[in-house]
Amino acid sequence: MINELCLKAIAECKRLKSKALSEKHGGTAYPGEAALKIYPNVIKDIAGDMPVIFITGTNGKTTTARMIGNVFDANNIRFIANREGANKPGGIAACFILRTGENGMLSGSEKIAIIEADEISIPAVIGQLNVFCVLVTNLYDDQPYRLPKHSEVARIIIKSLAEHPEITCIFNENENGCKIIADKISNEKIYFNDNVNIRLHYLPDIIYRADAAAALSLLKFLNERHGFDIDLDDAKRIISETKPVFARNSSIKFGNINLKTELIKNSSNLDKVVDWLECECKKPDLIIASDDRRELIWMKNYDWKRLEKLAGKVYLWGEQDEIKFLSEQLEASKFNDFYEIENFLLNTENETILLFDYYACLQIWEFFAERGYVEDWWKN
Repeated sequence: MINELCLKAIAECKRLKSKALSEKHGGTAYPGEAALKIYPNVIKDIAGDMPVIFITGTNGKTTTARMIGNVFDANNIRFIANREGANKPGGIAACFILRTGENGMLSGSEKIAIIEADEISIPAVIGQLNVFCVLVTNLYDDQPYRLPKHSEVARIIIKSLAEHPEITCIFNENENGCKIIADKISNEKIYFNDNVNIRLHYLPDIIYRADAAAALSLLKFLNERHGFDIDLDDAKRIISETKPVFARNSSIKFGNINLKTELIKNSSNLDKVVDWLECECKKPDLIIASDDRRELIWMKNYDWKRLEKLAGKVYLWGEQDEIKFLSEQLEASKFNDFYEIENFLLNTENETILLFDYYACLQIWEFFAERGYVEDWWKN
């Protein structure tokens, strides 16, 4: 039975989410945060004993979770997931709350939850959920304005896992950050690598192959240890057909070109994009859009000349400090507004790739949606 305070928290979360949708934005985290303030145990009371998988790490959480979810969908496995990508406590709370009925309870048809979890948010939520598996994709320095060094993030994860020795952990054996964690815990460990026979049709292998390997490793674990009966050959097919998850290697039609987009968040992520461009053996024009001055912390330590060598022409848009810095690193032209970007894309004949940080992505995607090139991001 859900208590009155929990019901109050649920109602407030749903009210705020409904308001966000009516205002045409997809805010999920703050409705959940409001619920947690009213009733801190709201996640625990709603989720109960539902088995939960955590997917965490610096890069690849969202795509890996989507690949697993696609396989579950194809196998008629009902599940809960924070598909919106809101992976801190508020977003995790909301993903459960928004699936409750009038009585504040889940329908009972969902058998499992796939939760994408922010690395340092794990301590706040792991004790509220029946987590039986944690999949760690990788661990790098990321968002230095918010996160400590990856070695300290590893210690935070290690402490949480040490308090829950019953949890099985799945690691990328080729990632040093994963090794730091694996070497310090007594939990059962399973390893995967990206030497897997899957050819991705819509996503670049060099960027997303490890995500595919992670998803397949988890599905195999569920078959062998938890009574699932998923055809792994068919799962490979489904994973191979995974389409871009919001802004990650999307293709958008403009005039005579298909604009490619890629989200850039940190040095390791951008390195993968550069590796992809090297393999493409082409020199596309690049638009780099950055609108969060906090990103300057990692940008200042990146070798931008490596990227410049692989580009035709480079164009910039974004926050003044970041554009000033990038202008000093790259021979580039500047766009003053989104209409200039649109006009360029409609008239160019050259292959073009748009690289953007999260905040620039939200703004540009909203503009593209208003102009009819993509669906509103909050509906995705």
